[in-house]
Amino acid sequence: MTDTPSQKDIFIDRLNSKPYSNRVSLQLKSKLINGNDYYFRGVIHVIDVLEGITKPRIQDLRVDLLTDPLKQNLKGNLIGYKHVHYQHDAVGYFLANISLELTGSPDTFQSIDDLKNYKEQHNIPSNAIIKSLLKRRNEGRSTQHWLLFVENSKENYYLDTSEHVKSKSTEEINLKNNLDNLKRTIHMNK
Repeated sequence: MTDTPSQKDIFIDRLNSKPYSNRVSLQLKSKLINGNDYYFRGVIHVIDVLEGITKPRIQDLRVDLLTDPLKQNLKGNLIGYKHVHYQHDAVGYFLANISLELTGSPDTFQSIDDLKNYKEQHNIPSNAIIKSLLKRRNEGRSTQHWLLFVENSKENYYLDTSEHVKSKSTEEINLKNNLDNLKRTIHMNK
């Protein structure tokens, strides 16, 4: 009788089979292996696109970031690091982008109920919410989670994932410190 491999074992095998596996930080590997299938597939897909293994999909967030290296550069405290967006979960993506469009902050709605209450309080029709989400996407302003990496000798080194952080915030400073530490732990070709 053969044991069926666990989801974790499958993730480990898939990750180790990738040609860039040695350029993924241990922290990111741990997150990928211990995360859910949606997270694993989302992150691996955008890395595969960046590595030229696969092409962007129509449903990818911010395809411009996947295909234009100059747009990947971060600013502020995160200069020197790059990012692309990946879709972690559909509800989180929806809430973050509607929240940004309606209130200017990605954190206003933590649940569908929060959005529903806001919609009722401000008398916003449902079709206006869908239109604003599509507008953000069509204008290339969709956001959610980031895959963070550095480039060295024309190769990408994948460090971590993060939710979008505000510029000049405590979260941005903490993220920079974390990335600086991760960058020191990964062996980069000279």
